[in-house]
Amino acid sequence: MAVELKDWINSITFTKEDLSEHISDYPHYIINKILGSDRSLVLLVNELNKRYMMQPIMQYKFLLHAVPRKKRFNPYLKKTKDTNIEFIKEYFNISTEKAKEYLSVLETEQIQDIKRQLFKGGKL
Repeated sequence: MAVELKDWINSITFTKEDLSEHISDYPHYIINKILGSDRSLVLLVNELNKRYMMQPIMQYKFLLHAVPRKKRFNPYLKKTKDTNIEFIKEYFNISTEKAKEYLSVLETEQIQDIKRQLFKGGKL
């Protein structure tokens, strides 16, 4: 039975069920990243990051016993999409990398002009 990511997170934060028999599937980097987004757990995760050479079983056991039992809703860290880049890409017909370069050069007024020219009706 493969243990999913949500099962590891629930085990550490809420159910406190020991899943150490499946430790070969333990994604310690991703777990640390998700738990590190919670302000109350950032110091615990930082301690694990300092000791990155620890065995996964030790990291898991540390989090299992150190994290207080509480239902947490930690969203994955996602990159926000810049709509200005999308407009610039469409207007100049260029790649994302080039659009980022253009964005650093263009002024706000010029970007608003591009948005007006690409406006197709509906909400802007």
